Amino acid sequence: MYFLHELLNVLPNPVFFKDREGKFIGCNQAFVNLTGVEQEELQGKTARDVLDGQLTEIAAATDRKAFDSLGQQYYESEVILPDGRKRYYGIMKDCFRRRDGSVGGVIGCFFDLTEIKETERKLERLFLVVEQANEAIVITDLEGSIVYCNPAFTRVTGYSQAEALGQNPRILKSGRQDEAFYQELWATITAGETWHGTFKNKRKDESLFDEQAVIFPVKNKAGAIINYAAVKRDVTKEKLLEDQLRLSQRMEAVGQLAAGVAHELNTPIGFVASNTESVKNYVAQFKQLILRYQEFIDKMVQTQPGLLPDELKRLREAEEDAHLDFILEDLDDLFAETAEGFERISQIVVKLREFSRVDHGDESGHYNINKAIETTLVVSRNEYKYVAEAETDLAADLPDIVCNSGEINQVLLNIIVNAAQAIKEQQRQDKGFIRIATDFDDQWVRCRISDDGPGMSEEVKEKIFHPFFTTKAVGTGTGLGLYISYDIIVNKHGGKLQVESSPGQGTTFIIYLPREKKSSEG
Repeated sequence: MYFLHELLNVLPNPVFFKDREGKFIGCNQAFVNLTGVEQEELQGKTARDVLDGQLTEIAAATDRKAFDSLGQQYYESEVILPDGRKRYYGIMKDCFRRRDGSVGGVIGCFFDLTEIKETERKLERLFLVVEQANEAIVITDLEGSIVYCNPAFTRVTGYSQAEALGQNPRILKSGRQDEAFYQELWATITAGETWHGTFKNKRKDESLFDEQAVIFPVKNKAGAIINYAAVKRDVTKEKLLEDQLRLSQRMEAVGQLAAGVAHELNTPIGFVASNTESVKNYVAQFKQLILRYQEFIDKMVQTQPGLLPDELKRLREAEEDAHLDFILEDLDDLFAETAEGFERISQIVVKLREFSRVDHGDESGHYNINKAIETTLVVSRNEYKYVAEAETDLAADLPDIVCNSGEINQVLLNIIVNAAQAIKEQQRQDKGFIRIATDFDDQWVRCRISDDGPGMSEEVKEKIFHPFFTTKAVGTGTGLGLYISYDIIVNKHGGKLQVESSPGQGTTFIIYLPREKKSSEG
């Protein structure tokens, strides 16, 4: 019995014995340390006498369950130690029997779970942080197979956790990075270093997105790599804003160039046109003088045919060689065509200045869409004149709207140039057409831009306004033109931008702009 008592005392876990009435009949030294009650004092006391309230209720309940079922009981509870510290314990208890087989009472043992619980809480907090993070977090094994991904990964890529687990991150490859790119990545992380970079990746629905990533090896305490982890952020919007900013800067530069060219052309066009008009007047006087000379010579020949016949003959021959009669007739046509050319140049200069509108910046004002269409057709003529005829049906009484004229010009230019390029890609023998019509009702001013190009499939139509989506060859389009156009019409002007198209039937874009200025929010 003494040996058993000593054996219990060396155990680090608190151990106790209670009779069927719940009174303590024995314990070890670890239990004394837990309760602060010496073994002699503990005799005959209940859990209510030596433990805090919540734990005594659980102790009594589990005592009864042990007696009723004669089975092992386990529960966990926080315990306040005599020095005021709080520890978390697991308590296991069961019935013990006398030699005659009858139930003598309950024996129990405490297991200190404080460090385990603290670790669990830390892990839970870490798990919640990872699960709720806006950044996609992915963990792979050494072969690169995904063993964990958080909900942000699902939101960004479209792959559920079940679909991603066991897969290699190469399911996101878009083909925009070459093999050397991935080889450099793997060489970095397998060497135990951290890799930083940006991917152009592909979602489950085939749409592309930009992703900024930090990928690093996970090492155990011995320094061996046991996993690889990646923290990734979708930066598509940021990249788009950067591209939009660059595009806006290019458009501003083009606008400034156009305005500058228009300004610089005004002066030379003015004096060349003025000089041409003066030359026209001088030539008109020369023509009158030449006609008078011809009339005089004709009279001399008629009245004095023998006067200087050789000289008169040579003079007639010189007139014929110089095609004098033709020149005199053609001069009027040449001056008329020159005047028409100057008028067209002047119109182009005016339209360039209207299109650039650099003096208006981002301000909105009253603007007529018909004027915008006429201006943009002049500016874009070189894009479509070889492949299509442009036709207009513009409502004569179209009301002005409040808008940013420069941005509306940009939208019209994007759509007209896209139509011309689509027709050009067909490599047809005949010219196509681009038709632009305007109308209005009480709510909207509408502009329809139609072409007889190749048209679009339903799949392409669904993605036509997505950023970076393009059907053009690599290097010939950014995939931002229609996205920016949609943003300008819908978000900035409170309008609508719709597309009607089917393969082989051409395409029509319909722009709706509100007659009354709408808020772009909400």
